[in-house]
Amino acid sequence: ISGFGGSLVHVSRYEKTGPSLIKAAREAVLPLNEADAIFIPEGGRVPAILLKALRDGGAALEDKQVIGSGQWKNLEAESQLLEGAVFAGNDDRAFRPFRDRYRAAFYADPPVTAGLVYDTIVMANELSSRNSASPFLAGLIETPGGFRGVTGPFRFSGSGKSQRGL
Repeated sequence: ISGFGGSLVHVSRYEKTGPSLIKAAREAVLPLNEADAIFIPEGGRVPAILLKALRDGGAALEDKQVIGSGQWKNLEAESQLLEGAVFAGNDDRAFRPFRDRYRAAFYADPPVTAGLVYDTIVMANELSSRNSASPFLAGLIETPGGFRGVTGPFRFSGSGKSQRGL
């Protein structure tokens, strides 16, 4: 956060129980006055519960940007408090056919790691087809255009870190 000019105002920790969520929200009400955004990385019913508890505790949410994670793909609650919230997640258009093939073969939904492993194999295959003699040279792996996988586009930097398109 500080690398992009921001600062972390407060972190609330909680168990996935109603009383723990309410307590965490109450602890965050005062520090939230200094914040521009609220990041809730949990999915399910948790975002709606936390936002309601913050509002009920006196937090002014109108001028705060609510931000979520990919876990928000499976929100289990509708709430006006979630209107205008944003979250980063994978584009499912490429993942759906993979998921369908996986279901047909294994009679279950694929875990997240299955898509990542599949993408690694696709990348290795593509690198081998580009340069069969030395497919895993850093310059080939770190191609700026990256690779397109079932979990979305991705590429590797010179530092070895991956970047994913969300």
